[in-house]
Amino acid sequence: LDTIRTVKIGSVYYEFVEKPCVELSFFEGKQISRRENKLFGAMCANPKLAHASEACCREERLQEVRSADKVPGVTFFYEAERMKYDTAHDRCVDYGKDLCFFEKTRIQDTPNDGFRKGYSWTNLDCSINVKINKEGYIAIVHDAELSSKNEVDSQGIPSHLEENDTQNWFWVQWEGPFPGSSESDTCASFGCKTLASGDCLCKTSLNDTPVFQDLSTTNKTDILSQLFIGAPGIPSNSEPDASNPDFVAHKVHGVLDEHTVLEVNDDKGRTFLLKNVLSTVTLEGWAQLPAIYGVDEISSNSSVVYKSHGSASSGDIVDFLDDDQAFVEWDSISVEADGLYDISFRYSMGTETRTMQLFVNEEEIFLEHAGRPLEQINHIADEPPPESMPLTRCQGDCDSDDECGDGLFCLKMDGNEGYFPGCSGLPSGNGRDYCVDPSDSVLPIFLPTGGFNQDWRHWSTQVFMNAGVNTIRLKVAHMGESAPNIDYLKVEGVRTPTTASFRNPPHFVSHIVNKDNLGEKNVRDAMYETDAVLDHYIFHDNTAPFLCHRIMQRFGLSNPSPRYVKECTKAFRSGKYDVSDEISFGSEEYGSLEATIAAVLLDKEATDEAISQDMSHGSLREPILKVMHLLRSQNYEAVIPVS
Repeated sequence: LDTIRTVKIGSVYYEFVEKPCVELSFFEGKQISRRENKLFGAMCANPKLAHASEACCREERLQEVRSADKVPGVTFFYEAERMKYDTAHDRCVDYGKDLCFFEKTRIQDTPNDGFRKGYSWTNLDCSINVKINKEGYIAIVHDAELSSKNEVDSQGIPSHLEENDTQNWFWVQWEGPFPGSSESDTCASFGCKTLASGDCLCKTSLNDTPVFQDLSTTNKTDILSQLFIGAPGIPSNSEPDASNPDFVAHKVHGVLDEHTVLEVNDDKGRTFLLKNVLSTVTLEGWAQLPAIYGVDEISSNSSVVYKSHGSASSGDIVDFLDDDQAFVEWDSISVEADGLYDISFRYSMGTETRTMQLFVNEEEIFLEHAGRPLEQINHIADEPPPESMPLTRCQGDCDSDDECGDGLFCLKMDGNEGYFPGCSGLPSGNGRDYCVDPSDSVLPIFLPTGGFNQDWRHWSTQVFMNAGVNTIRLKVAHMGESAPNIDYLKVEGVRTPTTASFRNPPHFVSHIVNKDNLGEKNVRDAMYETDAVLDHYIFHDNTAPFLCHRIMQRFGLSNPSPRYVKECTKAFRSGKYDVSDEISFGSEEYGSLEATIAAVLLDKEATDEAISQDMSHGSLREPILKVMHLLRSQNYEAVIPVS
């Protein structure tokens, strides 16, 4: 188990309360979605944290995508269990499935109450962008796959993480200029997108590097001033190195790197476990900003139907007919320079996995594949006997994905010829359907989404285009059955790094929450964050001298000497004030008011009669009191005019 919520001891139930722990705002994310993707949207989550549950399905299997499994006692062990991404993946693999971009989830053999499901992991990567205003404040924006409408909250990314709606601004420590910081440092100069609000939207990349690569000359002050990320504990596979009296270095496998945890005590009596890592967020722009080409911009087509309902972008969609000559083409794809560009098709598909053909400037694009030797097509029978199930790679005839082994899907063709990824030879008999591995395909593979006009996702790749106007064609491959519906084509330049960066900011309260207040946000973490702020104030280096100075003033000394303040500060921090070898005050803990007051009242500057004869010693009246006393001595009376 990655986490527990409730523990039963005897007949009593106890709530498990997590220790205070921060999260980093930026990470390499995996997408999480709620129980019915098309209705409840998605966001990014840190795969290293237990922030979602499992949803088991194989992405090439239509029926599994339509309804991903949660199995009590097998894939989850208690209600509302949260787990890390790897745990969810491993449990699903042990169950015989995997993680996928599902349409909805179901709890097997039990009531499928919606409130029981919450967020679940998918196998999709997602990224975290950043929104920047002219003052240098940032807001976090999640770039996740939306299954249905381009809306916020109910059917998209929650508004507190959506690029146009988020108002969760906070300050970060910038290294150098940032987009929007001056007339020359504009959004465009960093390759970032300018939003309607005038703010900049940039992509990000994350870089974790070790701070110390040699500890021979490092001291306690260096560690406390340069390390900012805490560790929840000492790594179990680490070896302690206590050669330096200032600290202990817990090195994983004896190596000093970003996984090393340094244990150090400060002068306030606190023990810190700090990771030897600096997490830096670097802004990235686009070589060319994203451009959307809708189906209304298609220049030519064959054997397609335009439909005006069900689009994810509120426009028309293209439905391919069952014709191996069916295609759509955009001939006005404009790019600024020769180079690589990311292109993606937003599509929906309510049938099994399909292959398509992609052409750029009339040249067919072939994709990288697994590189395994071709397997000869093996037609076992039109209806293979049960003992031959499940069918292996290039075996047939199959009627559904369920008849194929793990990682395979049933590719169906309507003609006598067709492209079967990883297979050689021609179909025989009446069989035209064979089990294939999608990783063998050199043609674009479009995976099922669940429905033809309600569930949408992107298929993307990187292609070379020439400066100026280009053409992109998407064509049905051979005589495949139902092809995907197309919503739009997106073209964008590849990521370009910038010089702007900032330290990865931590936070206590989780961002994983939607409009129904479902997610990981809770009052406990808000209290932890409040306590952390108060601790920061209490343990700040200026707190002790500030309090000492104010207390001394209240006890009649307007201008205490630096020595006097220093002695009081020492007593506040150590929690002890020694009058003599036999007499002392305080609890010997940081912030002891007993030791502090003793230092104020018993110091020689407060008790020496000779000092009290000094005209500059003692308490000066506040200016307002001086004026009031002068007026009173002159029998001043205030006269309030009648009108």
